[in-house]
Amino acid sequence: MRTMNAAGDSTLVAFVLNATSTTAGWTITFPKRAPISERVVVAGDSIIMDAGPYPSVLRKHVMVTTHTVSRLQDGKLVGITVAHYATSGADSVRNLRTEGARAP
Repeated sequence: MRTMNAAGDSTLVAFVLNATSTTAGWTITFPKRAPISERVVVAGDSIIMDAGPYPSVLRKHVMVTTHTVSRLQDGKLVGITVAHYATSGADSVRNLRTEGARAP
């Protein structure tokens, strides 16, 4: 999986989404980090994932909570992530895009 700005294609961070056949036991794993548990709900054609708080990959020394809604599109899992950072001010929320395909 990769995460990009909402309006661009540059990859900000890559991670592995470890899914199971049920909604239990899903994790995300960033390079050189321990897996992070995801709370998962399936609603219609959407997969809704919530994680955190955990140390942000994009902002050092800041905790983040993420909410992602994804759908299967053209063989890829694509979605929007809203990151809520544990800071005050206008930069405490960031909208991101996610995209990934099943590992071969």
